[in-house]
Amino acid sequence: MDITLPPDLEEYVGRRSRSAGYGSADAVVCEAIRRLMEEESQHEEAVLEAMKEKPTPLTAADLKGVRDLVKEARGRRSA
Repeated sequence: MDITLPPDLEEYVGRRSRSAGYGSADAVVCEAIRRLMEEESQHEEAVLEAMKEKPTPLTAADLKGVRDLVKEARGRRSA
């Protein structure tokens, strides 16, 4: 498999492979994918665990919290 990275990511992978004890750029990318897989697995487990809980009614504070999270996410995405 060949992967093409944007220049900034390619530079980052190169720096990490030299400075963090990775043997190659391939090792950096493999580690990143393993971490992503682990993060996804943890998220999935958290969602499944939350689904076991008894639902509670949404409050005004809950809705404000959701709105705040959406606003924050939109701000990061546009930055």
